[in-house]
Amino acid sequence: QFLSDTVLGLNGPIDILLAAKAADTNDLKGSFVNLKPTFHALEHYFGPYQWPRVGYAATTVGAMEHATSISYPLNLINGNLSGEDIMAHELAHHWFGNLITCETAEDMWINEGMAEFSSHLYSEQVYNRAKYLEIVRDNAWNVLLYAASRDGDLHRPLYGMPHEYVYGYHTYQKGAMVGHNMRHYLGDSLFFNSIKQLFIDHAYGNLNSADFRDEMIRISGNADLQDFWQDWVYQPGYPQFSVEDWSYADLLQRVNITLKQRTYAAPDFFENVPVDVTF
Repeated sequence: QFLSDTVLGLNGPIDILLAAKAADTNDLKGSFVNLKPTFHALEHYFGPYQWPRVGYAATTVGAMEHATSISYPLNLINGNLSGEDIMAHELAHHWFGNLITCETAEDMWINEGMAEFSSHLYSEQVYNRAKYLEIVRDNAWNVLLYAASRDGDLHRPLYGMPHEYVYGYHTYQKGAMVGHNMRHYLGDSLFFNSIKQLFIDHAYGNLNSADFRDEMIRISGNADLQDFWQDWVYQPGYPQFSVEDWSYADLLQRVNITLKQRTYAAPDFFENVPVDVTF
């Protein structure tokens, strides 16, 4: 049975078509109640949806981002929102994965990591900033705890992933972490405007990791992304920053602080990292 609707996109009305067995349609409505807000959130961040339809079709197992007809697992069509992040992830593939596709399997983080980042990002628009940050922090903690053990007991760089781990924890969860970090490196305005321009310039094409870096540098004008890519994409591991010492000069109303960087499973220190210190 089909459920039909429309959503007003940035380029005009877009058809919505959801397909499931008749017995599952009530649950389908409940689980997809935030489909339109999620669609609007992704257009807000990444630019116009470029496909003639938003479509989901129930499957017995697995999810796959077929353009206009996403395969969506039946166990997530349950009347609640427990699988909403998967709904958002698969829809986000209509930008990362379908509109721009990774050139090789070794670049898979561009497809899957950035779509997973999007499945965190949508919550900022659909819910609130606090919800988004909670998801981001939980994801970062889980990456530090589990990424190595789940991908062959090694901390791995995002680029050049061995094929047996291409669809592993680093690609998805660390890839999402890197998407969030890139947002912070550039700031919202420059990051999202650069991503939108990237989709315009490379629509229906593919990118490898070096292309992605070079185009983001070209569009944003921020050459520090060279270091960002080296640190976050081409080498394994993570940085940690802490305030090692501080002093306050009362008469001058001046604070002097000493920051220290430590690394975890990384061969080199991370360079040109923006760090916020809150008083």
